[in-house]
Amino acid sequence: MQKPRKNLLNRFKKIIRDSRAGNLVEEAAFSPMEPVDESGGANRSAKSYVPLGVRAAAEWSWSIILIAVAGLGVLWVMSQFSMILIPVAVAMVFTAVLNPLVHLLSVRLHFPKVLSVVIAMLVGITIFVTIVGLAINQVIADAPSLAYKIAAAFEQLRTWLSEGPLNLRENQLDMWISQSTTNLMNTLRDNVSDIANGAFTAVASFGSFLTTSFIVLFCIFFFLYDGKTIWLWIVRIMPRASRRTVHESVSQGWTTLGAWARVQVLVAAIDAIGIGAGAYFLGIGLWAPIGLLTFLMAFIPIVGAIIAGVVAVLVALVDVSAGSALFMLIIVLVVQQLEGNVLNPILMASAVSLHPVAVLLGLTAASYMIGILGALFTVPVMAFINASVVYANSSYSRMNKSDTSDRELGLMTSADEIVDALQDDDKEPRDAFKDEDEDAADADLVVDEVPLGADYSPDHLRLLPESDAEMDTASGEAEGGSVAASAESSKSTEVESSSVAEKTELDDSTDRQGS
Repeated sequence: MQKPRKNLLNRFKKIIRDSRAGNLVEEAAFSPMEPVDESGGANRSAKSYVPLGVRAAAEWSWSIILIAVAGLGVLWVMSQFSMILIPVAVAMVFTAVLNPLVHLLSVRLHFPKVLSVVIAMLVGITIFVTIVGLAINQVIADAPSLAYKIAAAFEQLRTWLSEGPLNLRENQLDMWISQSTTNLMNTLRDNVSDIANGAFTAVASFGSFLTTSFIVLFCIFFFLYDGKTIWLWIVRIMPRASRRTVHESVSQGWTTLGAWARVQVLVAAIDAIGIGAGAYFLGIGLWAPIGLLTFLMAFIPIVGAIIAGVVAVLVALVDVSAGSALFMLIIVLVVQQLEGNVLNPILMASAVSLHPVAVLLGLTAASYMIGILGALFTVPVMAFINASVVYANSSYSRMNKSDTSDRELGLMTSADEIVDALQDDDKEPRDAFKDEDEDAADADLVVDEVPLGADYSPDHLRLLPESDAEMDTASGEAEGGSVAASAESSKSTEVESSSVAEKTELDDSTDRQGS
């Protein structure tokens, strides 16, 4: 620090001498540390002539363009592998839902891990098959009566058109009906090949559905049973210095995804029970299909609730009466208002931090590009990415202890275990978690506090104190070192002050002799 101060002092002395001689250097007075360009700007680069705001806007624009191009490229690659990625995404959502049950059985009740996973999967499959089977059974049982009621409703509509305010004549209605029937038959005859292709596509789609279902079940089983080993293998691909950051940020995203999935299932079940029970008490025969449709549509934000409500009101209108349809509309509005104003703010506030505008825009874009699957997976993907990126970019994430329910997550484990397992790259991933399930109930899995800006590589983490005694010793040594450093700093400051005072006196005496 002595040399810069000396240079600065000499520069100010030169400015004072020039000012006494009448040659005041204004630029040096205001920016003494910047050299004066004596070439008249000949050595300035072309970039220096561009205003700072324009340069910043250009850099931001290029960054946004590159991010957009990279995002489109990722979406294109994902679309080419949609047959694999979609089942994996579905399996991850179901894994997040079933993880607490597996944790309860394997850790709290000490069931074998394989048995816990099998029981959890059987419980989930049983609930799903029971609900779907009940809905299909009601549709099959009520199909004849529903067809008769639709025909009766059509006759009532025809009577209203002829005898109501429109006062249409019978021959006009018959002519319109005949023309519509003829046009429909002609359309079917002209598109026989397309219909046959559609039937063949439906059969192929059924085969694809079976294949996808098998992949989903297969992935769910191994995500629940061996998810930590899979995640450890992925982390080992990353550079050693960034493994901890990747693990903590993705763990935060996974925690958010699991919270969203469980809360969304709870909210969807409440909606389905409320609207289905209302349809049952109104005497609507298809109350179970209405409840199932409400449950499924609850996973599509904003749009799904509207579709489910419209279908419920129309079924009530056709199956019972206009008065029942009005009561059904009131029930739907009450349930949806309860969900939007009470359940979602309370349950979803801590799970997903996404603005409704972002959800609506993302839902629209994903539905346009991917279809119904985009509508289903928009919110969980956005929540996962948002939580991961925010956590990775936050300085707090590097000091916070990652104690966020790592023991409950099948795919994730604590950051200490990741770091310890990755100390030796030759260690098998499965060996890192050999006794984890037996000891997880009583273990306190925390992350060592590391100062902000420190190296988070496993090599650095080896140097962290492992006990309270070592921590006290290290802190004592640090305090002693800081005291010695402060003493040396004060001593050097005194030396600098004395040298500056001597030089000032010498310069003053020189000036007096010269004058």
